[in-house]
Amino acid sequence: SIEKAVNEGDADAALDAIATDKINESATRNVAKHFLNLVKNFGGITIQFNELPVGEDGMFDPKTNTIALNGKDGVYTGKRPLHETVMHEVGHYLTDHVVDNRAKYLKSITDPAKRKEAEMALNRLDNNYRFVKSRLGKQFNIPTIKEFIAETFSNPEFQVAMANLEQYKGAENTEGFVGPRKQYKSALLNV
Repeated sequence: SIEKAVNEGDADAALDAIATDKINESATRNVAKHFLNLVKNFGGITIQFNELPVGEDGMFDPKTNTIALNGKDGVYTGKRPLHETVMHEVGHYLTDHVVDNRAKYLKSITDPAKRKEAEMALNRLDNNYRFVKSRLGKQFNIPTIKEFIAETFSNPEFQVAMANLEQYKGAENTEGFVGPRKQYKSALLNV
């Protein structure tokens, strides 16, 4: 289970539990599989339960690569579903490696064509963030591109609201990736 994996400090096992638990939507399971592969590529991340400030279900500390989930005595106590919180915070972890270190990330892609495609996908993502924030920024907590990306991958209500924006209606919807999700996936996977 996800809680067991968190109690063991095993982020990989938590993502694997999300990826294989049939209770989760197919798109969520798919994203969890991609996240698991990326986490393995980027390196160590720690996950644990901690008592967090009121209103916080999870937090990511980029200095220590640690995800803290609101919990006490080994039990999740946050309001948001645990799988969503884990996905949201892993989204922050991955985003930290790409958005905050864009030049370093792009330089790490050795194939010039793939590097250019990743750069273009990140630029499209920037544009989509500005557009979606202008339309949904009061309805959802997306003050930064990092929150936008994390919500895009973890919040089904946000995904539906985004998919219903005129710009995305009729957009390709493969494996649950709509607009910005697909672009960020392209940038991360260098495809």
